[in-house]
Amino acid sequence: MELRNRLLASLRTEDLRLFERHLREVPIEQGEMLEEPGRLVDAVYFPQNGMISLIVQMPEDSSIEVGTVGSEGAVGMAVGLGSQVSFICALVQVSGTALCIPASRFRNAAGQSARIRDLIARYSRPNTTDGGL
Repeated sequence: MELRNRLLASLRTEDLRLFERHLREVPIEQGEMLEEPGRLVDAVYFPQNGMISLIVQMPEDSSIEVGTVGSEGAVGMAVGLGSQVSFICALVQVSGTALCIPASRFRNAAGQSARIRDLIARYSRPNTTDGGL
């Protein structure tokens, strides 16, 4: 499997082996909602190409885009640290493909690897310009 996602490609081989057999390449289509606030996160997406907007609902029924994710990152990785419910909308803006893994499988891999947990924490940290790489 070709890893065009930089976040996955940055993992050490032994860490990637903990979950790579569960990764499946899936299409992500413009307008598709990958996460919604208050809903269980059922999968982690590592875009190979395309673009996903991260949107936060604001008071008075408005929303604001707080970030974008492409082949440098992931959507849903916080499940590896125990989070199960999304607080954002993850909306596909540009169609492409992503490597997708069930949340439970990713959570298991993170539980076995301190380096994966560290990567999740660094990637999730606000105000980073390199996605934690």
